[in-house]
Amino acid sequence: ATWKLVFLHHPLYTSGRYRNSSRAHRWALEPILVRHDVNVVLSGHEHIYQRSQLQQGVLYFVSGGAGSLRRGDGVASPLIPRSFADDYHFVLMEIEDDALHFQAVSRSGATIDAGTMYRDAEDARRVRVDVIGPAGSPDNGFRLTTIGGQLALTAGTYYVGGLRFDRAGRLVRAVE
Repeated sequence: ATWKLVFLHHPLYTSGRYRNSSRAHRWALEPILVRHDVNVVLSGHEHIYQRSQLQQGVLYFVSGGAGSLRRGDGVASPLIPRSFADDYHFVLMEIEDDALHFQAVSRSGATIDAGTMYRDAEDARRVRVDVIGPAGSPDNGFRLTTIGGQLALTAGTYYVGGLRFDRAGRLVRAVE
């Protein structure tokens, strides 16, 4: 399955200091991204981490946490469920078939945000995102999902090279 990722400098969705100018970029570019079935948009410019809600089948990330720190940027917003401006960070992503795993990690090694975007193999516009938040996040580091009709409780896991680990670094399962 082909995934379409777009890299931009300026974010289309942000609640940081450039939120007003991001609207102009969104009005100009979002219809094009949706029309061409883009799945994920990665941008910088803001010196923070943010992940948007799913917008018309597109998931937007802002990762600018290697530049100067801007603590306090990223105000609460219904469009941005996860924002982090307390420290430097980086983002890992891994694609396997119809799943895109993501994990944002702070300089200290703490997971700030993690989850998986699942895409329907028949319809690229039908997607869902399961988020695993860190302790202290609105879901307090836990996520309930259904896997093959079974209810699963996940506690702050992360992915590396197709393997899934818990917060203590123990192997939970190989991602299939």
